[in-house]
Amino acid sequence: MINIEIKARYPDHAQARTHLERLQARRAGVEHQRDTYFVVPKGRLKLRERDAGPDQLVYYERPNQAGPKRSDYVLVPVEDSTAMGALLERALGAWVIVDKRRDVWLLDNVRIHLDDVKGLGAFLEFEAVCEDEEVSAEYEKVHALMNALGIGEQDLIEGSYSDLLLDR
Repeated sequence: MINIEIKARYPDHAQARTHLERLQARRAGVEHQRDTYFVVPKGRLKLRERDAGPDQLVYYERPNQAGPKRSDYVLVPVEDSTAMGALLERALGAWVIVDKRRDVWLLDNVRIHLDDVKGLGAFLEFEAVCEDEEVSAEYEKVHALMNALGIGEQDLIEGSYSDLLLDR
C-alpha cells in the first residue's frame, strides 16, 4: 500500500476542524493509539495498539524529508498485542513508544489526523492513500490541502513522532 503524507506542527486543532468542515471533510472519530517501535535493519516496524479497532503490526519505508513524501507500508491485524509485543521485544528489541490521541477526518482518499502526542504536543498529518500510477496527482492534492489549512514549509516535520521523542 502507498501513502503520500506529511506531518506538521499544528497547535490549533480548533482552527483545523473549522478548515476541515469548510472543505466538507467527514469526521471519522477519535481514538487512542500506542505505537511501540522495534529495532529492524531497514524501514520501521511498530505494533499499534488502538482503542477503536483491531490492533495492527505496521511496517513502512519512508524517507525522512520535510514536505510530502511517499510511504510504502503493510498492515497486519494482531489478535493478541500483548503476546506479539513481548515476542517482538524479545526477538528485536523495542526502542521507543509513541502515545497519542488521534482525531481522524476523511476527505476523499485522504486521511487527516489531528494528533496530540504525549510529550510532544499538537500535530496534523495527511495520508493520501493511492496506487502507484496516482502518486503524482496525490502530491498535488497534499500540497493543495497544505495551502487550505495554512501549513507552511516551516511547520513540516521530516521524520516520525518516534524521531522527535528520541531527539528531546
